[in-house]
Formats: sequence, structure tokens, C-alpha cells
Amino acid sequence: MGANEIDGPVIELLSASVIYRKGKEEVGALRDIDFTLEPGEFVTVTGPSGAGKSTFLQLCGGILSPTAGDVRFMGVDRGKMADRDLAWLRSREIGFVFQSFNLLDYLPAEENVALPLMLAGVGEGERLERARQRLDALGLGHRRGHYPGELSGGECQRVAIARALVTDPPLLIADEPTGNLDHDSSAIVMDIFAAIHREGTAAILLVTHSPWVAGFGSRTVRIEEGRLV
Repeated sequence: MGANEIDGPVIELLSASVIYRKGKEEVGALRDIDFTLEPGEFVTVTGPSGAGKSTFLQLCGGILSPTAGDVRFMGVDRGKMADRDLAWLRSREIGFVFQSFNLLDYLPAEENVALPLMLAGVGEGERLERARQRLDALGLGHRRGHYPGELSGGECQRVAIARALVTDPPLLIADEPTGNLDHDSSAIVMDIFAAIHREGTAAILLVTHSPWVAGFGSRTVRIEEGRLV
């Protein structure tokens, strides 16, 4: 399911909070967050270190549950989703891109990209074909048989983006995707995100410390001390 097939918001946070306990003390990682991400929207998230940006992404990615308030994915309340539904959501409906790439060193690029499809039970022929199509689209078809150790940082991140997109998810979540890249590689990666946004195939939620990267979004939100400001 792509973003253009969804009727209504991809994500809704309704007075959502994440509170941790340290002994007798309560620590609010996020407090009373109201946020909506529409299909095809590109939202960048900024804020100082320790402000709650990573917790916000984990909440939006279905990894954390709120301790108060509600989170809805495509109109469905997270609290009403069974474990198998949450697993399906994270593996098929959300694509994740990380600063450190998180590729498996012992698999070539095409098999890294195909991994979500393998976990979903897609046959080898189909999953490799879909992986090759994604790599071709990102200019890495000629590197599909290379291992992560044989690729540059920018190439590794493009492989990671291809992996995130291979299930055609309506939501793409990226945590500092240019954090380990030089400017030229960062520009290539951000051009890819911009193209995804233009095509409207996935909503994008991207955390960054870079004002330049934040400028690629159609909207920017800022988190400070666990609150949207």
C-alpha cells in the first residue's frame, strides 16, 4: 500500500506522552504531543540532542507505545492492534532508514535490500527482482553483487533506502540519514528523498540536526524538552 492509496492521515498522535520512571522520579521523554502526518507529506524534525526526537520516531514507528494519549496508524488505534498486526505494520507498512545503515556485512547489496521481503515470505525470484528494481532506480544496479564493505558510505545509505522502499510502504522514517556522510553523498541521498516526496509514493518523517537537510521538508517541526514547539 502506497501513500496515495490511503484515505486519511498516515500517523496521528493525540496528546501522546512517553514517561519513564527512574526510581521514584518520573522522566517525560515526550509530553502531550499532538501531531499528524498526511499521505505523501515530507516532515523534517529538528531539536537539540536529548530533546526527545528519537523517542518521537520510535513512537511514530510503532516501536514504542505511549504511556498516555493515543497513536493511530492509518486510522487504527495502536492500543487495539494485536502483536501480529504491529509486526506487520513495522515490516511492511513502514520503511526505516538509519544513520549507521544497519546493513548485514555478509550479504551483498541485493540480498540486503530483499531481506524484508524474505522475512515476509516472498519467494526468492520475486524478492530479488524487486530488490534489483529498487537498486536500479537509485543508480546502484551495477553494485548489486557488492558487499557493504566494498561500498562507500553514500552507496551503503542508498542500499538502505532501497531496502526501506522495497515493500512499497506508505511511511518512510529516517533517523539522521546523512549523519555519517560527506556533503556530496548527503546531497545524493537528500535528492532521493526529495524525489520520493515529488512522486507522492510515501510520507516521510526525517530527523536531522542539519538546517540544510531540514529545508528539504514540506514542513518542519521542532522538539525541545519533550514537547513540540
